Formats: sequence, C-alpha cells, structure tokens
Amino acid sequence: PPLLKVLRSSLTLQAVRQTDPLTPAVLQVQIGYRRIRIRVRGHRQNQRASHSQVRLTTPAPATTPTVLLHKAEQPLDVTGPVKAVLHASSSAIDTDWIVRITDVKPDGTSMLVCDGILRARFKDSFKRPVALVPHMSAEFEIDLWATSHVFQKGHRLRVAIMSSCFPRWDRNWQTGKNNALESSGIVAQNRIFRDEIRPSHVILPLL
Repeated sequence: PPLLKVLRSSLTLQAVRQTDPLTPAVLQVQIGYRRIRIRVRGHRQNQRASHSQVRLTTPAPATTPTVLLHKAEQPLDVTGPVKAVLHASSSAIDTDWIVRITDVKPDGTSMLVCDGILRARFKDSFKRPVALVPHMSAEFEIDLWATSHVFQKGHRLRVAIMSSCFPRWDRNWQTGKNNALESSGIVAQNRIFRDEIRPSHVILPLL
C-alpha cells in the first residue's frame, strides 16, 4: 500500500525535552473495571478511559514541542504496520523513546491508535546493547505495531514523543546499567531533529 510520512513539516529544527526518571511521563488507563492512575507531565492532558481504549482530552491545538499534529483534509485509512524513525540525541548514555499516535476529534478528545517504545541502547541489537554517545545524533526505529484506523476528515493525527511511560514500561534510570538493580538515575536532555539531513518522521501504511 502507499505510505504517508508525517512529522517533517510539523517541528522546528529540533525539539528539546528534559527527562527525569523521578518524574516520569505516564498515562491513566482503565482496563475493564480496574483503573491505574498514572501522571502525565508536559502535555497537560485531562484523561478519560473506557475499557481497552485510552482517550485523552487535550487543549486544541496542542503546543508542546514533543506533540505534533497533522490535520486530515479527507478520510485517512491507516491499515498495517506503523513505524517511527527518529533522529535524536541524548545527554545520557541511555534513554527511552516512546511514540504515541492518537486521533484528535474537533472537540479536542483524543483516542489512542497505536504506540511503541525503544530503549536506546538496544537500537541495533537486543543481545548486545551499546551505550549512546552523549549529544551525538543517531537514528532510532520504533515499532508502533500494526493498526487499522480511519482518521475522519477534520480530525487531527497526533504524534506524541516522550521518554517514559511508567508503570506501563519500567523506569529507565538512564545510566546504561541494569535498571532492576538501580535506585537512582540521572536527568537527561533529549533532542529530536527534523532537518534535511536528519528527517524524523512516522511512516503510515494507507489504503
């Protein structure tokens, strides 16, 4: 199927975000009758959830540097595997890259479509992790799994990029060591690039 790339025209030259393991960005999720209350930092989202769906109410338009919007001028049928390609750097030797795509209705209600995570030191191999070189840009491919969803005309495709989602995914202390054995971490400055040489983007399969 044809592919659509989004993100390149939605950012300034680079988006900078500070990530602190002690104040993780997370989400309020309700699965059935059980609700897990988790905080969201940086996006100012009021959260609502129903069964296995995650719905978010956000200001419109969102202005956080790590929140990117693409307005659908006609129905956009996204069916198949979704992938994000980030050109990014960190001041730490390890960090997490989490990309989340949601469908934002005209009233500002946002519903999760798909998301995924990559722990940076495993970008080339899960068997042989390699530490990042601080402040050096690298390419990261994040698998957002497969989906089948139609973004209706007038809806916005929202891409949020963050570096934590606790407790859904375990906390990354950003030290490059065994996170299960660590009790303290470091604050990192993470940058996402989208210039001609480093074109961060999301690849969507279209029908």
